[in-house]
Amino acid sequence: MPLERSQRIAIVRGATSTSLDIGPKDYFVLSRIEGRPTVGEVLDTSGLPSGQTREILSRLLDLGAIEKVQAPAPAIRNGGGSSGVVRARAANRRRRTLVEGLAKKVRNTPTVEMPAARAPAPAKEEEAAPPPPPPPPPFSLPPVGVDDDRVDPDLGIAVDEQRKLLALADRAEELTPFEILGLHPTNDKSVIRQAFRDASRRFHPDAYHGRQLGSFGERLESLFSAAKDSVKRLGDDTVRAPLVEAYEAKRDAARAAEAQRQSRMDAAKAAAEEIRAKRVRDAAAERRAIRTRNRASAQRDRVIANLTHRAAQHVQDAERAELAGNLPAAANHYRLSLRVNPDQPDVKEKWEAVRTKARVIRAKEAFSRGNAYLELGQSEEALPLLVEAADADPTIEHLALAADLLRTVDAPRARELAMAALNALSLEGSQEAAPKKKPRTTQQMVELHLMLGRAFLSAGQKKTAAVQAQLAQRLAPEDPQVRALLNSAKVK
Repeated sequence: MPLERSQRIAIVRGATSTSLDIGPKDYFVLSRIEGRPTVGEVLDTSGLPSGQTREILSRLLDLGAIEKVQAPAPAIRNGGGSSGVVRARAANRRRRTLVEGLAKKVRNTPTVEMPAARAPAPAKEEEAAPPPPPPPPPFSLPPVGVDDDRVDPDLGIAVDEQRKLLALADRAEELTPFEILGLHPTNDKSVIRQAFRDASRRFHPDAYHGRQLGSFGERLESLFSAAKDSVKRLGDDTVRAPLVEAYEAKRDAARAAEAQRQSRMDAAKAAAEEIRAKRVRDAAAERRAIRTRNRASAQRDRVIANLTHRAAQHVQDAERAELAGNLPAAANHYRLSLRVNPDQPDVKEKWEAVRTKARVIRAKEAFSRGNAYLELGQSEEALPLLVEAADADPTIEHLALAADLLRTVDAPRARELAMAALNALSLEGSQEAAPKKKPRTTQQMVELHLMLGRAFLSAGQKKTAAVQAQLAQRLAPEDPQVRALLNSAKVK
């Protein structure tokens, strides 16, 4: 609700500069509140547009900087005037304390100019003389690594100093005279001379008298000679001036970049002030967005709960079907549950287990019927059933028998099944595969090798067929079928 012009307001006691997060215009309007003025009085004396002042007052009221108060009681005639003066003075003191504290907080922020009649202009500070330019900073190269082969801890030079000297010696030819002396360019010759004295104490071999220098003796002499040459060259204006000019140009460019950065920071601060004015509206919009998200989340939760219930119902139906022995129906219900809610690893495991069990049962039935047809001599009727058994449950027996029957009608497919059986047989005989079944008899192994050998032979793999025939011969040397396979797979 907007503030009425007749509403009286006052500064909240205890409000400090640290407890308020407001801008410079807000501080100025706050300083216009003396005692318990009406809103209309503040609007008339602020010097700002009425709408803007009213908006600032509303914001100060929301932040707790000011409060609404009732009209003061009529002054008592006897002594009333004196107490009114005391209250006014106290109010002025509080106002000055608050304004001074707030001014410290925003001393780097542009302030609103106050009317001269209401507040005296601050006295101008005397302009101080510009400080002398600071001396140029030292120049240094990054030292070589501690694992450099040339660093020797046994020498009479500290390891850190060795690393620095090696870095200087490695780049001595490409360094400027200033950099040899450890300086940035300067026209102050006294600084140059002092740098040469420091370099002399550092590079002169006599500074390490009596110490073991190793290969650093030559490096120190070279660096000392370079320092002498540098100070001599820097005494020539034609050598020194270009270096100083280039350094100063680079320094000025850096200062300009810093000024641009500061300008961008100031612009960012101004933008932040504008953003702060929108926070109330943004907060309301955020509350509306939260309510919308909460409604959407509740609706989503209801949908998820419904899907979870449906998935659980399918699982119950699957378990009942599995108990009744109807494995296809159980697998179908597990599949429907996963379609409703894919994130069910335990249901997926049950589904795969039921499918595997159903395939095994179907394979056993197909294998049994196929063998029955074979016993009756009806190989054509037996073939699709035995191939189905091999596909549903690829055991060694299923694969080998299907391959043996397929060799006359589909040799490539027979070879594929034979290879699968051979791999399974190899894995079964390895140490990694723990025996789970009763060991096969000698006759069963002979029949397996014969079926695989005939399948490989039909596909043109005589060598592989011969290997299977030889394995069968070891088990049954006198078996006529084995001798026939050996003769057929004879490799030249």
